[in-house]
Amino acid sequence: MRAKAFVAGAMVVLICICRYPHRLFGGFLWAEDGPIFILQAAQHGFEAIWTPYNGYLHVIPRLIAGSWTALSAPDHFPHEFAWSCIAAYFIIGFSLFRLSRRYFPPNWGGDFLSLTVAALPFAVPQSGEIYFTITNLQWFFSPVLAFLVVDLGQGIDSPIRRVSALVLALTGPFGVLLLPLAGVLSLSHRQHRLRPLLPYLAGCAMQVMAYVLTHGQETVPSISHYALAKDFSTTAIGEVFVPSSVDFFYRHRGVCLVVMCGLLALALLNGIRAARLSILLAVAAAVLWTIGITRQGTPDMLIHWYGYGARYLFMPELCFGVALLFATASGVLKAGRLAAITLLCAMVWKASLPVVPHGDDTVVTKESGMYMLRFPPGRELKMRTSEEPRHLR
Repeated sequence: MRAKAFVAGAMVVLICICRYPHRLFGGFLWAEDGPIFILQAAQHGFEAIWTPYNGYLHVIPRLIAGSWTALSAPDHFPHEFAWSCIAAYFIIGFSLFRLSRRYFPPNWGGDFLSLTVAALPFAVPQSGEIYFTITNLQWFFSPVLAFLVVDLGQGIDSPIRRVSALVLALTGPFGVLLLPLAGVLSLSHRQHRLRPLLPYLAGCAMQVMAYVLTHGQETVPSISHYALAKDFSTTAIGEVFVPSSVDFFYRHRGVCLVVMCGLLALALLNGIRAARLSILLAVAAAVLWTIGITRQGTPDMLIHWYGYGARYLFMPELCFGVALLFATASGVLKAGRLAAITLLCAMVWKASLPVVPHGDDTVVTKESGMYMLRFPPGRELKMRTSEEPRHLR
C-alpha cells in the first residue's frame, strides 16, 4: 500500500505543477508569507512559533519560514517556499491515501476511491490564492487532520498519529472546528476513552487560549447579517456544480438551482448508509460557509470560488465532494450514484477552468544593503542584508 500512497502523493504534486507551473519554477510569495512569517522569523527565530496571527498559532508555516530564514538569503525565499509547499502537497496526498484506504473495499475500486480522496482537495474550484503559499497550507492539511481525529477517536492509535494531530491542531483554526467531531467519536467509542486524542485536544486548548488572549475584546459579527439561504445555494452549490459559465448560471439561476439541488438530494439521500454521512457533511458545509462569511466580515461581498475570499469556500466544497464520493461508493440506487458522479465531474471540471489570477509576479531586488521583496497582492517587504544568516554574509 505504501507504493500506491507514493503514487497518490506524486499525482497531487503533478496536479499542482500543471495548474501553477510559474509559481513553482519562477518562485512565489503571497500576502502574509512576507510581513508575518518571514519578517517575524528573521526577528525572533523559531520563538515566533508561539506568536499568534489572526488569533491562532501557525506552527507549520512558522517552521518553514524559521528554517529558511536561518539557512538562506532573502533572494532565495520565493523558490524555497514554493518547493516547501510541493513537499507538503506530497505528504498530504500520501497521507490522505493511507488514512482513507481502510474505508473502501480491498480491491482496485477501493484504490481508485482513495486516490480520488487524495486528489480531491486539489480538484475543487478555487481562484488560486491558496496554492504555493505557506500561509494557506492549513487549508490543505485540514482533511488530513479530520482523518486523524476520526482514527484516534476510534482507537486507531500510533505515536505518529498523535504527533501529527498535535502539530496540525496548532496550525490554524481547523483543530478547534473539528472538536464536535472528536466529541461525537469519544461518546460513541467510550471504551477507547480520550487518551489517544489528548495531544490533539492539548493543541486545541492552546489555540483557544491564543484566540482569547488576542481577540478577547472583539465583538462577534451577527450571523443573521450574512448567512442567507439563497446566498449559500448560489455560491456553494449553483456556482460550483453548474457545468457552464458563471454568466450562464446567473441568466438561468432559478432553473439551475432547482436542478442542482435536486441532483444533490438524489445523490446524497441514496440509501440510509449514504444519507447518514452525507447529511452531516452537507450541514457541515453550510456551517463552515457561514463561518467563512462571518470571518470575512463584509456583509455586502459574497465569497465566490473564482474571486476574493475563495479560500472560505474550500471546506464547504470539500465536504460536498467527500459526501458525493461516499454516495458514489455506497449508494443504493443507480440513478443516485450516477447523479453523484455527474456532480463530482462537474465540480472537477469547474476547477480546471482558467481564472483571472492575482498578479503572480514575485520580484526580489538588492540595493544599498537592502533586499526588497515585492509579491501579490500588492505587498512588499524590506530586509537588511544584516538579517541574512551569518554564514552567507
